[in-house]
Amino acid sequence: MLAGKGFTLSRPRAVPSRTSPPQLGQKVRLAGGLRSHQHLKASAAARSLSAVNDQIFNRKEELAALNEVFDDSPSELLILLGPANCGKTKLLQEVKKDRELAQAVIGQGPPPILYLDCRGKDISSPRQFANAIRQLIIGDAGLKNWWAGIKLKFPGFELDLEKIFEPATGKRPMESIIASLTTFLEATRPLPYKPVIIIDEANVLLDWHDDPGRTQLKALLRFFVRTTKQEHLGHFVLASSESFVVDFLEKEGLHTKQYVTQEIGDLATIDEAKQFVQSLMLWVSKDLEDAVKSGLWPRGFSKTGGSRSPPAWTKEDYKTVLREIFLAKEHKHAVSFDKLRVEPGEDALLSMVEWNLVGVRRRSSWAKDVPETVFTDLKDTKLVMMPSPVELYFVLKMHEDGKLDAEPPNDDK
Repeated sequence: MLAGKGFTLSRPRAVPSRTSPPQLGQKVRLAGGLRSHQHLKASAAARSLSAVNDQIFNRKEELAALNEVFDDSPSELLILLGPANCGKTKLLQEVKKDRELAQAVIGQGPPPILYLDCRGKDISSPRQFANAIRQLIIGDAGLKNWWAGIKLKFPGFELDLEKIFEPATGKRPMESIIASLTTFLEATRPLPYKPVIIIDEANVLLDWHDDPGRTQLKALLRFFVRTTKQEHLGHFVLASSESFVVDFLEKEGLHTKQYVTQEIGDLATIDEAKQFVQSLMLWVSKDLEDAVKSGLWPRGFSKTGGSRSPPAWTKEDYKTVLREIFLAKEHKHAVSFDKLRVEPGEDALLSMVEWNLVGVRRRSSWAKDVPETVFTDLKDTKLVMMPSPVELYFVLKMHEDGKLDAEPPNDDK
């Protein structure tokens, strides 16, 4: 029995199927698969890409794993990584839909997943982030309905959702939103399901690089850790297409024991990537090819730095890394991080990762494109790869064209 303020709840036992409505008092074990793969606007491209898109968006195992995580008690901050266009956002949207299904019996299912998509939003400061979270919560009709259902069923549940999230006078926006979230999560403590808040494209946090921003980011990270690992009040997920976000958050105070990372893999083979490239519209392919080649001219990155550190690699450093990736055919074109720390060196390597020229992959049972045996064979917990198989395709093409050949010393044009 779970005791609350003026009411008690029994943890439901039965596990209904997705196709049958949940019975009163049941805790729903959510399961299901993604709907049909995303269709491209150009029908010809869609036909040629159908097999590839099945690989990208067919995420039944990952969906089941996420639902299982959210059904259990929160224990760690979850950082979900995956290359751009691998289906990560689609997966997160799907798990949100699965949660909504469980609200067939009002007040009995879990609260709706709160999903903040940072794309297209200006969240370059703690104030803007706090306002976005506040607007997300008070504007979510599903959450309001769920909250009203809980209040009707349990008279002791009296808190008003909008009042909880009123900005506090005399407090900075981040301090205020953390206080509001804490009150909200404490109120749901007696319930069998815990709230889930997903922040997609969390790499926007990298923009908080000034001293006040970094101080408030540290406060936010401490809140995430306290809420998940210590108090077990709610699930927080940070999703990103940039692997550097992990290194950045660790530098800002997040300890390796306070979070868990999972990787959403990409296309399984280079042949699929080649098919993908050849089927895309020309300008998309050209954009990606230019992005891969741009690493050969690091000076150009200084002009577009923003919050990122100045580039710390040379043209030859970049070519060295790409050659190693090309040569690593038997290991899925993945190279030991420790090996590249020696040559071209850790500073150069981390700078390439920060600028998303290469990615760091961590061991994850979710990632089918990089089996755990690759980590075992290379005797490392972190591997360096291209951010996506499409970019790997262009690396192979550059090698074939001789553009990765070593040049004479001191030639860094």
